[in-house]
Amino acid sequence: AGIPVYAVMLKSFNDVYREIRDLGKLTGKNNRADSLISWVQDEVKDMKSRVPGLASRKKVYFMWAQGPLETSGKNSTVNEMLEIAGTANACPNDDEHLTVNIENIIAWNPDVILMWNNEQLDPEDILGNRAWQSLSAVKNKEVYELPPVFYCDFWTLKFPLASAFLMNKTHPELMPDSLLELKQSQFLQHLYRTK
Repeated sequence: AGIPVYAVMLKSFNDVYREIRDLGKLTGKNNRADSLISWVQDEVKDMKSRVPGLASRKKVYFMWAQGPLETSGKNSTVNEMLEIAGTANACPNDDEHLTVNIENIIAWNPDVILMWNNEQLDPEDILGNRAWQSLSAVKNKEVYELPPVFYCDFWTLKFPLASAFLMNKTHPELMPDSLLELKQSQFLQHLYRTK
């Protein structure tokens, strides 16, 4: 009954920036919104500056929590996150979100499997599943689960932390544990003004 509603549809990290700008306008915090966006963009630039010299990029199969065959293609925040981390999306489809079959994944033969944080499925479940045994990622035990969504949500300004986590796993020389921990701490301090 006359109550204004603000709705968003986030399909890219630029959409996240737009959402924060809009929220800044709606709450009278334009300067804070601009400051946060600028800081996060600088963090993304820093991570991207680490990867140009890579001879090759590991192919990553991203697995959503809905199930092991749920993934994202090239037109997605997942793809953006993978590129920032210096990796490539194993899924060649353009779809933002799609269901594939195990034969697709076997054909793509990812170097790494990255799982959205999931209470029902862990990396050990994939590593122990006979259907996945032929994959390079499984053979090399490169199956990882993102930290809880609070720390690396793709639809908030914390999305670069997902890239930092993956970079730490795939290119630890570019994102050593100490730098990952520092970035996590800096993000929380900057976004939430904590010490």
